[in-house]
Amino acid sequence: MAPLLILYIIISLAAGGVFSRITEILSQLPGFLLLIPALMAMKGHVSASYGARLSTAYHLGIITPKTGFNTEAIENAKAMFFLTVLSSVFAAIVVFFITAVFSISNMGFLNFLIISFSAGTIAGLIMISFSYFVAMTSARLGLDPNNITA
Repeated sequence: MAPLLILYIIISLAAGGVFSRITEILSQLPGFLLLIPALMAMKGHVSASYGARLSTAYHLGIITPKTGFNTEAIENAKAMFFLTVLSSVFAAIVVFFITAVFSISNMGFLNFLIISFSAGTIAGLIMISFSYFVAMTSARLGLDPNNITA
């Protein structure tokens, strides 16, 4: 558990360092700052949901570490990827309307959409792969995937 926390701290510090270097750019686009928490929350919710679906399928015997990435896992991954893309588009729409209603300078709807869609797609692919790996590895080690992936 400690190595994961150390890795999380290092990644968080790196992200903070990146944000500290681009504060001038971010101050010109405050609407973009509204999009970041929405995308971060979406990533967490989708990966937790996918992990729960994998854990349930594992406990029902539909997915096992030995069967590999079978049709059930593929269908769940497709559903989670669709949810990620849909949530990304919805986040872009909401942030654009919030910036318009409160007269916050924004970068235009298309830019919000492109950034949100790209970030959601990349994060979704990474999180779906990582969640599957963690769920099956924990099952292979005799641990309950529900406790690990949640």
